[in-house]
Amino acid sequence: MCDFISFFHRPDTGDIVVSDLMSHSDTQKKLSLSDKLWREGHYWPDGTLELRVSESDRTTQQDCEDRFRNRFPKFSDFFNWVLGEVCQNGVYPVSLDLISLTTLDPGVVLPKKITGSIYMRSLTTLDPGVVLPKKITGSIYMRSLTTLDPGVAKKFRKICDYIYR
Repeated sequence: MCDFISFFHRPDTGDIVVSDLMSHSDTQKKLSLSDKLWREGHYWPDGTLELRVSESDRTTQQDCEDRFRNRFPKFSDFFNWVLGEVCQNGVYPVSLDLISLTTLDPGVVLPKKITGSIYMRSLTTLDPGVVLPKKITGSIYMRSLTTLDPGVAKKFRKICDYIYR
């Protein structure tokens, strides 16, 4: 288990790939990525970015991070792109663990459907502007939420049978 969001990047081209948001090893295995070309990366909700490079790479870590930030200036930009990469027709195929998020930027668009549960256990606030899924087949976990807009609560009750607060 890695930090959310785990991905790989190529220092030489700037390419980015992701498959499992919580696991470098599962992504590497599923996408058959070579250690000779691909390096691990993380982009945290607070805006912290880590793009690893090796001594043999011709590009510096700072150059990789600058190129990445030009493409994804905010975490929400990257998060939305990642969901587009891992969702199939707007469906996230497993439970979505938003383990390290304390807030969701109103620019975040969650998948249309989550085939599993959604874990938002560190979330303390939820902006009413966040686009919620239309259906969650599992449960919603929001144990740290201190306030929940009544309109958002009503939407949650429509899309999921079990909400744990």
